[in-house]
Amino acid sequence: MDHLFEELLDRAKKEDAGEIELIYLQDRGLKIRVFEGKVDTFKVARSCGLGIRLIKEGRCGLAYTEKLDPASLQNTLKLAIANSQINPIDLCHQIMNYGHDSFPEMDLVDNRIEKREVEAKIGLALAMEQMARDYDPRIINVPFSTYFEGWREIRLLNSKGFCGAYQNNGGGAAIEVMAKKDDEIKSPYKY
Repeated sequence: MDHLFEELLDRAKKEDAGEIELIYLQDRGLKIRVFEGKVDTFKVARSCGLGIRLIKEGRCGLAYTEKLDPASLQNTLKLAIANSQINPIDLCHQIMNYGHDSFPEMDLVDNRIEKREVEAKIGLALAMEQMARDYDPRIINVPFSTYFEGWREIRLLNSKGFCGAYQNNGGGAAIEVMAKKDDEIKSPYKY
């Protein structure tokens, strides 16, 4: 993927598009929701895209695409150039020179999250639901018990020579319960 971005920076230079910055974002997520002992929702989502910001003669142009083939990237560059030509001059716009040694490597990915089997993730949501039901006889409903996780990668490149990236991930669980005492029903989201 980096070679496509490098080619785009080269193309912008050849077209005298000004200073340019590329930001690439890729993420994926998983959501498992259970209700009454069964999987109610199982969602896997993925997305990626590239944003272009260029500045020429104080005019800023922005464009974004989720298609990362060479033709789409070229069209997005053309759109950013066109957008810069219609925007007013603002001399405060600039592409930063971040330096090359100013950012330490960061280990923000917990590999255990993705290595855990899907069945174990479903089991966690089911176990939470059952524990909530067993906790107190006043618990009359568990509207949801959810496991979720996400992963993200961000890359930033610019015409001043900066190229930096990081990845992170995380996960968690959430549950809602409803309790009844006499004629009163309570839920954390219903007062």
